[in-house]
Amino acid sequence: MRQTCFQIRAPTNIRVIFCEVSSLRTIACRRCMAELEALLPSLGALSGPTAPGQRRTKITLAELAWPLKQSKARKILAELSQHKATLLLVISGIHELRDIEAGLQRVEAVVSGTERREICSWLERTNPSSLHNAALRKHEPHTNAWLQPLLWIYGIPSPRKTVLASFAIEELKRLCDSDAAAGCACAYYYWHYSHNQDEALPFLSWTINQVCRQTKRMPHQLKRLRDRGCEPTIPELENVLESALGHVKKLYIVIDAVDESMPREGLVRLLATMALESLFQKVRILATSRQYRDIERVFSGMSAAISMTNPYVDADIESYVRARLASSYR
Repeated sequence: MRQTCFQIRAPTNIRVIFCEVSSLRTIACRRCMAELEALLPSLGALSGPTAPGQRRTKITLAELAWPLKQSKARKILAELSQHKATLLLVISGIHELRDIEAGLQRVEAVVSGTERREICSWLERTNPSSLHNAALRKHEPHTNAWLQPLLWIYGIPSPRKTVLASFAIEELKRLCDSDAAAGCACAYYYWHYSHNQDEALPFLSWTINQVCRQTKRMPHQLKRLRDRGCEPTIPELENVLESALGHVKKLYIVIDAVDESMPREGLVRLLATMALESLFQKVRILATSRQYRDIERVFSGMSAAISMTNPYVDADIESYVRARLASSYR
């Protein structure tokens, strides 16, 4: 509960209450009750099977002893009253915290479709859909069917990796649209040397854009970042993506030509974070690039690596060449 307070930025008074309660132990209340009971004479002792004179004597002795115990009893009652007040504050704080959580959910739901599209457009720095469509047109049916998830696919400079990535994207789109994968989302990003930019921020923005559009949910932090009027940082967008992942079962990401980011150190670190951190455990990444040592050093530790130089790819190339030759004779 205390962690939830900090996650949703609960008001300071609520957080103080929960910090105070964290040090409260039931033993304190029990100790007060035990001390109070010790001050009071037992009913059994006063009404047990004794002679009338003896019972009267016990009652008289208890009455005479009470003034000596009265101040301590009042002190114990005051302490119990403090514990009671603290518990009432806790109950009130829990209700207020639930109201805040419900309010945040309403804010996310109230964001209109128009505003959601505006925020998604604000996030969009580089739209890779044209690159995807161009790569997909080069894909030959019945090739790339050997593709498996959780991979880093590397090879020499050629369009083969890009064509393969486009196939993977289409397969994931079909998967996410099926009933079997309800609640799953997919995103993709193509890097291109002509962009000549550090792609970490555009990639992360585009990924969040796609998740928000597919889930039709907008994390409340995103609207606050847009309204601030400044470009968000990568840590801020990582927090937004973490919130957006709360609305999906799995997020599949296909990224092509990681090596084309200029520079690429920040991008490679970002991908490693998304692949390994528990905050992003719903994310599954498929990445393609050339076999550079800095990329290999990171990617080989977070996923299986497959070279484009293998018989499966050769068979696909053969199918592609045959199809092109057949079409050229028509």
